[in-house]
Amino acid sequence: MTIVLSAASLSPCDARICFTTSIFAFGWYAQRRNTKNTRVTCQVGTMEGESVECPVCTDLMTEEDSVCLPGCGHRFHLRCVMNFCRYNTHCPICRQLPEGVAEHEASSTVRVASVLLSIEDVVHEVDSVVDQQRREWQRYRNRRRRALNNHPHLKTLFDRLQVLRRDMNTVHASTQRLYTRRCRDVWRTDVEINEQKRVMARMQRRERRIEHSLYRQLRDLVGSEP
Repeated sequence: MTIVLSAASLSPCDARICFTTSIFAFGWYAQRRNTKNTRVTCQVGTMEGESVECPVCTDLMTEEDSVCLPGCGHRFHLRCVMNFCRYNTHCPICRQLPEGVAEHEASSTVRVASVLLSIEDVVHEVDSVVDQQRREWQRYRNRRRRALNNHPHLKTLFDRLQVLRRDMNTVHASTQRLYTRRCRDVWRTDVEINEQKRVMARMQRRERRIEHSLYRQLRDLVGSEP
């Protein structure tokens, strides 16, 4: 049996999984060649003349589809232990680390560190873009100020535009104040609005009476709210 791995094209997590798979697959292949002279003991029984349950999926195992972990010697379905080692490389029974298998936490730490470095790179790139835009705007304002100083008629138009914008802002603010005052006056003095307010007040008083009666009876039956 030949196992070929290309480490250059694998991430740290994928490389760990492939390496663990090769270790388990090698042990499974070696045991198939020496099953006649090997007697393996697992947590739920032996493979000699009786059916044994897989501790992971609780289905029956045979010598053809099972594998014994190196080191502790516990036996599982090959597919079950392969799926398990994707998340944890320790033995599912005794929690020991099989011989030649890398720690799962180490790969996770490397992966988290790479993610944090990627986030820092993104933040640094965003800051660089913001600084570049700020510098470009500053250079544009400097060029605009020199152009206005060199062309008096443009300077006059620019000043008139600034004065007009200030007047527009003043009128807008006064309009907003007038609108707010008129709305307050209408809310206080309009006949139809006052009638609707009285109807709403009566409905709110009725709602409070019904709510008080309902929750008082419920409290007697089921107790107070948590």
